Amino acid sequence: MAEYNSLLQKMAKTTDTDYWNDSCAISELKYAIPNGAVGATTNPVIVLNVLKKEYDLW
Repeated sequence: MAEYNSLLQKMAKTTDTDYWNDSCAISELKYAIPNGAVGATTNPVIVLNVLKKEYDLW
């Protein structure tokens, strides 16, 4: 039986679902990518909020 780190990882590996994280925040991507995320959605509001918090990281 396969072991998964999270339900998101299990979903990404066992279904035809593509998991896109609804943010480009680095802290969220550090969790999302190892758990099966294939991308990150962005829009002006999300990007502005992320940049206000993480500008020095980008």
